[in-house]
Amino acid sequence: MREDPETQGCRAGSQSSVVAGYFFFKDGHTLRSDWPSPEFWISSIRKEDSGCYWCEVTTASHSVSKQSHRSYIQVQIEHQRIPVSGVFLETQPQGDQAVEGKMPVLVCSVAEGTGDTTFSWHREDTSESLGQKSQRSQRAELEIPVIRESHEGGYYCTADNGYGVIQSEAVNVSVRIPVSHPVLTFSTSGAQVFTGDVVELCCEDKRASPPILYQFYHENVTLGSTSAPFGGRASFNLSLTTGHSGNYACEADNGLGAQRHRKDMSNVSFHSTTSLAFLFPCHLTSSDRCEIGTVLGSRQYWKWGKCTLRAVSEQGVTTKPCKDLRKK
Repeated sequence: MREDPETQGCRAGSQSSVVAGYFFFKDGHTLRSDWPSPEFWISSIRKEDSGCYWCEVTTASHSVSKQSHRSYIQVQIEHQRIPVSGVFLETQPQGDQAVEGKMPVLVCSVAEGTGDTTFSWHREDTSESLGQKSQRSQRAELEIPVIRESHEGGYYCTADNGYGVIQSEAVNVSVRIPVSHPVLTFSTSGAQVFTGDVVELCCEDKRASPPILYQFYHENVTLGSTSAPFGGRASFNLSLTTGHSGNYACEADNGLGAQRHRKDMSNVSFHSTTSLAFLFPCHLTSSDRCEIGTVLGSRQYWKWGKCTLRAVSEQGVTTKPCKDLRKK
């Protein structure tokens, strides 16, 4: 605030009489009496000094007294303009990571600066203006409607209150992508699925930002979990039993919300596996060939020798001579 001195002057219309003193008044109150000078200085004027002023002069004999017209003085405070400085850009919510699909806010502020200030926001790679606001404030906000992955990059803001444009340091904004569409797949070693086989369950969300935690379920019971610290897919190995048909699901979560993908495997039948064992001693000769080609569905096993074949299945143990199973 600038407080300039204010002068009150009092002049007599006629100088024929000797003036003895001057009196100064404000709003009915005496400011000075018998003042020797026709001028009275208010050294530091303030807003509360506004009011109605007048003065009087008297002669030496006090026989003559004259009063001036009353004047109303309105004190207007003039603030000293301060240039902007300390321009700073930040994001809301705080942090340099924004979530795709959300509406982040870019906040531009100044440490000092008075009067109307024009704020402007820019991308560092293009320098194009994203928006501009002029207001009597040390802080302004710009809302980005819906942020996408393409919005990643450096941002800065400028402020100007008539003394020149001041630019903030750039803030690098990265965009995190929430989990949206995880996909569950199965991988087997053959066309048919047998009990005892190891099936690989794979879950993948191709766009989600890492790290991602994948969890695998069978009929809503947790089978296990695997993390993908750099994103992409994760797998879980499951040794099958006849009770493993039904509904499977995988869940992906990168801290921005979890999503599941379900897959119905209730129509898949698991074939019982027959294990083979040969009882020794066996005298192997090329003339005594025993070939078994259909015991395990599409898989083929063969042995040569004078031996006894023992087939073990869920129905029990069967023992047959090799000659009874020779391929014709």
